[in-house]
Amino acid sequence: MKRIIHRLVTIMLLFTILAIFMVSCSKEDKSLEDALLKKKESDIVRLDSLTDFQWNSVYFVKPYTEKSEIEKYIGISSDEIYDNISDEGTLYMIFTLDDKVVYQIYGNPNNLGFDFDVGEYDKIKNISKEKSVFNVKRDGKLIIYKL
Repeated sequence: MKRIIHRLVTIMLLFTILAIFMVSCSKEDKSLEDALLKKKESDIVRLDSLTDFQWNSVYFVKPYTEKSEIEKYIGISSDEIYDNISDEGTLYMIFTLDDKVVYQIYGNPNNLGFDFDVGEYDKIKNISKEKSVFNVKRDGKLIIYKL
């Protein structure tokens, strides 16, 4: 009887440890998004000062751009790149380091709490880390990063 109880307790303990591990691994790193939400109006920000990962380019992708177009433009084929076939207001940013996607932001700016104004462009705009200097503006509750 003691053996059965001991085994049940051991199995329950293993399941608990596994569940904690799975939950901690599944959480997305949102440190960049958190940093973007903390900036004040009239700040001037270099985007790389807010990131805790290495990158050398960020790509802004307009809505209705297919994955194949994105991959061709940035020169990277990756399972981490997605179609941006969402509604007109979707923000999609892809950060790359050499030939790898290292981070992405995807969502509606109203839900994210911030947006980027990088000027006019066709479907995809590349900004190097060195040129990623933004002025911070506020539009109601939305924080706007203007190139």
